[in-house]
Amino acid sequence: MAEQFKLPLLDLIGTINHRDDGTPFIEKGQILVKDPAPLVKSAMILSSNFVKADKINVVLYYHGYGAPPINEYLATRGFKKIIDGSGKNFVFIAPQLGSKSEFLTSKAEAVDYVNRMLDMLVQYGPYTTAPKISQLVLAAHSGGGVPMLNSTGWFKGVFPMVEAWALDCMYGAGDPVGAPKKEHLYEPDGRNVTNKATNTTTYVATPTTSSLSEWRKKVSGSVEEQWYLLSKGGLSVKVFWGNGGTLTRTANLDLLDHLDQTSCNLDLRPEFYKCPTPENPVLIVPTPIPRSQHDPLPQTVLAECIKDCSFLK
Repeated sequence: MAEQFKLPLLDLIGTINHRDDGTPFIEKGQILVKDPAPLVKSAMILSSNFVKADKINVVLYYHGYGAPPINEYLATRGFKKIIDGSGKNFVFIAPQLGSKSEFLTSKAEAVDYVNRMLDMLVQYGPYTTAPKISQLVLAAHSGGGVPMLNSTGWFKGVFPMVEAWALDCMYGAGDPVGAPKKEHLYEPDGRNVTNKATNTTTYVATPTTSSLSEWRKKVSGSVEEQWYLLSKGGLSVKVFWGNGGTLTRTANLDLLDHLDQTSCNLDLRPEFYKCPTPENPVLIVPTPIPRSQHDPLPQTVLAECIKDCSFLK
């Protein structure tokens, strides 16, 4: 085993066994290690239904801005309980990102990181030889959407990416471009005061372009278009909006899907609002259910994402 892969162990959660040399390991549970800077820590959860095999399914998760240490983040959000309760066989990997969800900056670094995490299963898990990835699912919340989008390029041709879960994370450089009123279905800038009688918040469309052709030109190359093209290219993409700053980009993604009559693998799941129409561009958002709130969105929809992912068995 290469020496550079000898990551210092911070914690094990599960039934702890010991190898002949005294090294502790688990067959199922959670492994926490100190990783080389800038990631600091990484956690790996082997689901309660995990079965050792030469190839494994992996979910790689990127958290948002200002998160606490990754072990605290996962514990307070109940991720391990959700993963164990899914009844599915997979490994969940979560790196500790920077304060603004900074991850690695190159394909070589990112691929090396994933390989280090697989090797962690040899050091502190049930393997003697690191497994390969059968299918890789990417997931991100909030600012973690930036490294997740980068990862789709870094991992292309290296790991078999099959699905992405975008949890209110359609962030990117520059301001989003709203479609004209006739086409624009949602826009957060027109937020009204919550109606206590009906327990709803109303959003009124406020377009930033005058024509659909102008909008289509300006949205070219945007975060939302990149995700749309990825879905057309075969990546299954589930998108959630949780009352955060990604409403316009989520709406643009929806509109791109509606304008293109060809099939794609895009699945928008903003079930918490009453979907408006081009003729009536008003968005009604029930509040304060958890899935319509930005911060608790991950723990609210994680079980749903796992359950509905046909790639995870």
